[in-house]
Amino acid sequence: MKYILCLVLSVLMFNCTYGQGFYRGYRLIYSADNLIKKGELQQAKDSLKLALGILNEKAYTSKDLARIHIQLKDFGMAENYLEQAISAGIDSDQLAADTIIKAYLASHQFQAKYVKNRRIYNARLLFPDERLELAQMVERDQAARDLVGTISRPRVDSIINRVDSVNAVELKVIISRIGLPGYKEVGIDGVANFFVLVLHLTINGVDDESEMALLGPLMKAQVLKDNFSSIYYALLIDKYQFVKTKLQTYGTYWEFTPTNGKRVITPIYKISEVDSRRREIYLPPLKALEAGFVLPQEYFKQ
Repeated sequence: MKYILCLVLSVLMFNCTYGQGFYRGYRLIYSADNLIKKGELQQAKDSLKLALGILNEKAYTSKDLARIHIQLKDFGMAENYLEQAISAGIDSDQLAADTIIKAYLASHQFQAKYVKNRRIYNARLLFPDERLELAQMVERDQAARDLVGTISRPRVDSIINRVDSVNAVELKVIISRIGLPGYKEVGIDGVANFFVLVLHLTINGVDDESEMALLGPLMKAQVLKDNFSSIYYALLIDKYQFVKTKLQTYGTYWEFTPTNGKRVITPIYKISEVDSRRREIYLPPLKALEAGFVLPQEYFKQ
């Protein structure tokens, strides 16, 4: 009995330490973002390098380090981090979306290295077939929704419902085969496609509660392993909760106010507990969003 108790305590302590490490890693990234905005690139670089050594998901951190090294004119290290970012899943569109990296690549011969590291990324994925399947499901999803405004609304809704029903079945089959698809299984593009599908499936009015009851815990379990995006998970939960109850959980859902151009975070369930809920999935306190969003007044009355 004592042995079993000690084993349970050891597992709990390991999980706590494991999670604290990821939380520290993401706090370092948020700190680096603030340092970058202040132009303090050396300090931001140091924070990102520490985060890179902690987190499992390394693509975006490596890309940010590449950008900083370009700005610091340390081009050798910039290329090293670019290769790391690509081999971890960053694609050409994401590189082109960053103006600093795009300008650098335009004046350097990098295509061969891109192709080589993209192959490394593809070879690392545990389930490439399921990754492709998710991409095809999103194509169907988007094609159906692109019909809005081109044909009658009842007909569009009928098409969307049929596509969502097929995708829901297919998604459950994928999960039965490989578990919830995370970074290791289907890569960062696969996770992004999964996010789009679940976002639509859980608020389309068809089996929403059962879909979220199945997927919510599975997603959170992968978030805690740093194998699924914290922000994707929080956005999915908050969108679902807001649609169903007009109260969100993590504070990621906001609405734009046209009259003053402000982004207002919608009401939060038990707002006194929001920071502890955010910390559990490695998000910073809600106050960290204050510069870009209008926070609920109740948050400041605690």
